[in-house]
Amino acid sequence: MAKRKKAVKKKAVKRTKLPKTHTQKAIHHIQRTQRLFHGVGLFLLVLLFALIILVTYDGQDLAGQAIEELPVTICYDTDFGRNINEQGKTRTGETVFIDECMSVQIARKYYCVNNEYMAYTDIECSGPCNEGMCV
Repeated sequence: MAKRKKAVKKKAVKRTKLPKTHTQKAIHHIQRTQRLFHGVGLFLLVLLFALIILVTYDGQDLAGQAIEELPVTICYDTDFGRNINEQGKTRTGETVFIDECMSVQIARKYYCVNNEYMAYTDIECSGPCNEGMCV
């Protein structure tokens, strides 16, 4: 019969933390504070930059040229204005507005202003309104 070896239990080595000196504590505190201020400082820097841009914007591009608002679309009207005897279609860009009846005697006529943008007016018909026309 083979002899069994006795299991030897290893004693756990208890590690004790050495007390920090005042200098080590101060260094640790400074490093932790620096990390905190680095994150907050970066946020504040970005916020300050955004505020400067908002405050100094004066309607000019970076070269100092005035930014001009140009009409994006051109307006076109098939009945050439507020013709109450015809149903018209007014187009601005991809959007089409068709003259319509708002009630039995009220026609909504869409039209172009200076061929630049669309407007509408409600017209009271002397007779009934049918498909955006006074009949």
